[in-house]
Parts: sequence; structure tokens; C-alpha cells
Amino acid sequence: LFLCLSFLIFNSSLLIGTVRYVSKTGTSTPPYTSWQTAADSIQKCINICVDGDTVYVTNGVYKENLVINTVISLIGSSMDSTIISGVGTTSNRLVDFTQNGSIKNFYINGRGISSAQDGIIGFHTDIIVKDCRIENLDDAIVLFSSTSAVENTLIKNFNKRAIWDECASNDCLGIYRNNIIISTGSTETPVYFSFGGKPTFTNNIVIEEVFRLTGVDIQYNFGALVKNNLVSGYYYENIRAGQIVSDTVYFENNVSVNSPLAYSTSTGDRTIIRNNIAKDSYKGIE
Repeated sequence: LFLCLSFLIFNSSLLIGTVRYVSKTGTSTPPYTSWQTAADSIQKCINICVDGDTVYVTNGVYKENLVINTVISLIGSSMDSTIISGVGTTSNRLVDFTQNGSIKNFYINGRGISSAQDGIIGFHTDIIVKDCRIENLDDAIVLFSSTSAVENTLIKNFNKRAIWDECASNDCLGIYRNNIIISTGSTETPVYFSFGGKPTFTNNIVIEEVFRLTGVDIQYNFGALVKNNLVSGYYYENIRAGQIVSDTVYFENNVSVNSPLAYSTSTGDRTIIRNNIAKDSYKGIE
């Protein structure tokens, strides 16, 4: 037991990386380990990072497309004043995680909803998105074959989806909680879980301001938990589950307001609907 504990402590110490800094007022002197020598570009700092590093970014507008190819934590000063801007950039991926990592306290502002630019992208990577503001994009967050977490994030003014989580197996266990999603008549379902995985969607507010068919849609998954959410204003239905492969979908303690259909399911005996409220609907459950 002592040898095992010693081994774990030793290996944990190897994961403690270097703290690096990004600032518009730094001297941009590698390895960017103080505010005085901070990089003037986020990507410039990422390029010298190794797994386990933490990058702090101070207030400012950073017009760059980021490729995060090491396991790092990227931390801004504020979701209002630390801005990753897609304006003037050419890539269709504003923040592209090719490795696991986390991003916190950023305003991720795309170049426009008609520009085909996506916000945060993760393919076969596990990402933590926390305390961010994301807007003016085609898709805000796109995750394929990923077990990720999105928390305390404001998403609005997007063309297609706020959250798109797709997984080809049943081992993706994404967690989405305490987010605010405001859609304004764009073209797709704002919260879309599909093709595998068992997502957890709790304590979120999802509101349609103009015209969109469905608020939260779960299709071909291996199960899901949709709990303690407020969903309002979708033209056809607020929350839907269909064609669940196995296991169970739970709709619990949700509030559905101002939609012709509050809750819709076609999963048969694999759906449990309990303790929900449906207000201003033609149908409560279909």
C-alpha cells in the first residue's frame, strides 16, 4: 500500500505544469512565465506549452483562431472583457481542441452567424467549458465522441446549434448544467444530443425569442437525464426524445412554457416523465 501511494504521489507531481501568461502589455519573451514577459498572443503561448500547463490571459481582444494541441487549462480574466474574436480571421473553427483541456472566463465572439464559423470544437477530446459567453457563430459548441462539461455559460446569437453533442458509442457522458441559451429563430435545434452517449442536461434555461421548432432534442442516444430545466417558446415542442437505443430517458422537474407541445417522446417504456410542469401548451405530453 505504501509503495502504491508513493507511486501515485510521484506521478501526480509530474502533472503539475508551468503557469504562463498572455497580455497585450507584456514583452512577449518566452517562456512567458510572468506578466512582465507575457505573450502578446494566446496561440503563441499555447505553441510552447506542454501537458499540464496553465495559461492565464488578461483583458483584451485577441483576434486569433486557436488550436489547442496540448492538455492545458486556458483561463481568462472575465467572460465580458477577455475576448477571443473571430472578426477578421479566416478559419471556420475559432477554438479547436485537438487534445483534452479546459477553457474558462472568456467571451468567444465569432465573425457572424452567416459566416460558417464555429465556436468551440472537440473531436475525440474531453473538454471543460466554464463561465464563458459565446455568440455570433454558426454552431457555438460542437463535440463528437466526447465526454465534456459545459457549465455556467451564456450562449446566444447563433445560426444553427448552441450545443451539438454526437457520440457513436455509449461511453460518452457529457454534462451540461447551469447554462443560459437564447435562440433567435435560427435553423436547427439549439440543444441536440444524437447517436450514442448518455448526456446529462440539468438546471439550464433555454429560450426561443423568434421562431424555431424544437428546444432540446435527444435522438438515437443510449439514455439521458433532462432535469430542472426551463424551456420556453419553441414553435413545435420544447423537449423531445426519440429512437432511444437502450436504457432510459428521464424528464424530471422541468418547466415547459409557451409551446404547442411541452414534452414529446417516442421511446416507449424507456421514458420516465415525472414532476414536470407544462404551461401554455396545446398538449402537455405526446
